Amino acid sequence: QDLPCGMSAGIGLKVERSAAGYVVTALSERGGAKRSGVLEIGDLVASIDGVDVTASACALAPLVLGPEGSQLRLGYTRKPGGPTRFVMLTRGQEEERLAVRATQSPLAFHTDQPAHMNA
Repeated sequence: QDLPCGMSAGIGLKVERSAAGYVVTALSERGGAKRSGVLEIGDLVASIDGVDVTASACALAPLVLGPEGSQLRLGYTRKPGGPTRFVMLTRGQEEERLAVRATQSPLAFHTDQPAHMNA
């Protein structure tokens, strides 16, 4: 069964905004971020599909969410000022559908605090 029309899928990544930028705080066990075997808690998100997010308070939802099965290129660093590395991640695998549906929102990571992102 496909996701309902208008819903988007994420990559199973949670970040919080800090002075250093968007810091990875959790990886969903079945999400594309965890399955990549590359990203770690504490990594800093540097870019999404070529859009620099290091010094920005921009909303990450429009950059991260997309059609199930599509890919995004995520740039990250292990520490502030460190070299940027890149990984290709696949959005919304079968196992992630329940998490996406639970939000009932195309942004899929609304929280009470705008500094959080679950994608």
